[in-house]
Amino acid sequence: MSPPTPTVVSNERLPITTLFGIALVSASALLLEISLTRYFSFRLWYHYAFMIISIALLGLSSAASFLALFRKRIAALAPHRVLGYGAWLAGASVLAALPLLALLNQAWVREAGAVWRLFLLLALYWGVLFVPFFFAGCALSWSIETYSDRISRVYAFDLLGAALGCLAAVGLLSRFLPEQSMAFAAALAMGSSFLFLARERGFHWIQLLGPLGFLLALAAGLWGGSLVGAQVTPTKGLAQDLRAGGVVKATRPGITGRVDVIAANTEGFAWGLAPRFRDAIPPQLALRIDGDALTVMTRYDGDFSKWSFTDYMPSTLPYAVGDPKKVLVIGPGGGMDVVNGVERGAEEVVGVEINGRIIELMQDDFDEFAGHIYRHPSVRIVHSDGRNFVESSSEKFDLIQLTLVDTFAAISSGALSLSEDFLYTTEAFQAYLDSLTPDGYLVLGRTIYEGLPLTVLLDSAIRGLDTDLREHLFIADNPGLLHGLVFLFKRSALTQEEIERGTAFVRKAGLRLLYAPGESTGDPRIAEFLNHPDRDRFIRESPIDLVPETDDKPFYFRSSKWTSLLGTHTGGGGNLLVILAVAILFALGFILAPIQVTAPSGLRSHGRFLLYFAFIGLGFIILEIGLLVKFALFLGHPGRSLTVTLFSLLLFSGLGSRASQGLFDEDALAGRGLPRRAMLPFFAVFLLAVLDAFFLSTIFSAWMGLALGLRIALSVLLIAPLGFLMGMPLPIGMSLLRERGRSFVLWAWGVNGVASVVGSIGCVLLAHLAGYRSAFLVSAGCYLAALFSLIGAQKDGRTESPTPARPA
Repeated sequence: MSPPTPTVVSNERLPITTLFGIALVSASALLLEISLTRYFSFRLWYHYAFMIISIALLGLSSAASFLALFRKRIAALAPHRVLGYGAWLAGASVLAALPLLALLNQAWVREAGAVWRLFLLLALYWGVLFVPFFFAGCALSWSIETYSDRISRVYAFDLLGAALGCLAAVGLLSRFLPEQSMAFAAALAMGSSFLFLARERGFHWIQLLGPLGFLLALAAGLWGGSLVGAQVTPTKGLAQDLRAGGVVKATRPGITGRVDVIAANTEGFAWGLAPRFRDAIPPQLALRIDGDALTVMTRYDGDFSKWSFTDYMPSTLPYAVGDPKKVLVIGPGGGMDVVNGVERGAEEVVGVEINGRIIELMQDDFDEFAGHIYRHPSVRIVHSDGRNFVESSSEKFDLIQLTLVDTFAAISSGALSLSEDFLYTTEAFQAYLDSLTPDGYLVLGRTIYEGLPLTVLLDSAIRGLDTDLREHLFIADNPGLLHGLVFLFKRSALTQEEIERGTAFVRKAGLRLLYAPGESTGDPRIAEFLNHPDRDRFIRESPIDLVPETDDKPFYFRSSKWTSLLGTHTGGGGNLLVILAVAILFALGFILAPIQVTAPSGLRSHGRFLLYFAFIGLGFIILEIGLLVKFALFLGHPGRSLTVTLFSLLLFSGLGSRASQGLFDEDALAGRGLPRRAMLPFFAVFLLAVLDAFFLSTIFSAWMGLALGLRIALSVLLIAPLGFLMGMPLPIGMSLLRERGRSFVLWAWGVNGVASVVGSIGCVLLAHLAGYRSAFLVSAGCYLAALFSLIGAQKDGRTESPTPARPA
């Protein structure tokens, strides 16, 4: 056996300015990533924001392949210059990307059409956005290469910087437009280049790059908002409003969704309004969330006779059927359901609105226009997620009303996870029923195609209860409108008087009755399901996907079964496949192909090491996305989930990386076996991930009623140990691999990135197919597989001649 390769220690000092520079580059990359999710949610459609995770990871990782390919030439430069140039070019390319993205948006005429066109446009977006992440990756990868003997410190500052970038994103996107936030990301990158290049001996012109770029990017961030218009893809509602002569009266950016107030040059709008209403609707303002989802603000001066149009709206059905006194409106938006409740006899109306910008507009800028309805003495407005409010409150309501509560807004780091999805699950419906009084009503306003899916979902929620669903439902719609269905469920059986009042309302308003106990219906599929002897069989044999959603698979807005691969903006499943295909092609071209063609032969003989880095890349990203989704419900707001969950995960992972240095000794570094203490993080992550898969939802259900501060503290306590342990495997592997040859470090970093790219998309695809519990279990398995790969790699090291390490 050949003697072990001696440890190579970098001759480069690791000053604190370099560490802070690394942190700033990482913060810049994460700020840019989150800003782009908001950008795509508004400019295109929410599900295209999901690809930002893959673009960011691919750019950061492919930089490692580039540096490995040209390692000899780059090594001739001073390390601080490589880091400084990479950071500066990252910032410059962000500024250059802004006008290029605007041009691509103009080319995005419509989402439908030939698949090749969608594929090409997505590839162009990838090409533009790939560049800034690539240069940021150059700075981060070269720092890992240069200071690989101090990987635990470098990786720790990388993760801690990302954690700070997460906080910055939440703060900036709550006040500035995404384009401005992107410019601030460029400023951070420029600032890091200044820290790197400050090490230049004497004065050199390159030292001016950082300050000049920083000032330019800062100016773009502070004052560039006035240059950004309201241009969105032409199929969005905002674009249609503007083409019809509408005028933007106010714009409010926000982490939950951008809100534009439009004085539209169109006829008045009232959800599901029946054709028998011929009179005028009072003046209105349209509120567009992320350029499409619509809620309207109607002028209200206290004279409800001017609101006679509500007599012909499906959402008035519960007031025609019964006399609810305490009402909960989830997603009140422009306040139409709130006014309707107050004027129709409700003594208390509670409105739960997740978008704080809508509350601000209703209570401040347009308070007088809206008749001060959000400040009415009988009205209480709560800024929270509706599902979280219901589960954390002990209040009982006579009516819980949800009217078209979906904004299609990406809420976390690009993940295809919607806060609204958790409103339409079996567990959500069970929570609504638990919050109703014995004779209370649950009423949903949805599209005309959702009568049967909602019936199936409600049937799933009441399984195990002594309830005959057929006696509790009343469903009607306006067949002339897409958004015209009203779905009413009463906690107790509907009385004959209630059925008669409901049918009378339907006839007067000119609506169509779809289902009522003992009445002929307009949708025989609903009656067929309710009367079917085997409802589960009915679901399995249905040509459309009727499987009821759960919190583990909260994808109510999927549009079709997986046999239909190309989804629309209401589904996104097919688009995920297109994004996955683009990601794989980019990964093959920028990372895997260079490894196969140019990597040293010694690297190919270290296949188990490459598998190791692939497994930890998959495991980390799948757990990250899964935790973001799960904690969004518990914390009650997507911004809180992003702040608490992602920040805590990155923070404690950074601390774990710093602590990992003490887990291995010289025997391990020399290839003489992996000490048992270095195996503990893998087993611990495996155990915690499995426990989270099976018990996290139970913990949330038990403690949902805690005060917000206690829920945040509990979230941090749950995330801290897992994050701390997840930060250890990468520096452990890097330290051991480095002893086989320093040139291997960059390739391993690239393989880790490829796995993260595929895992970010694969996590959501897996959740669609089998649920997030399966995703957690797969992640747990990845960490266990990584450990076995590392043990095998160490055994290989004792039987093969190690490749000589190259000097820095």
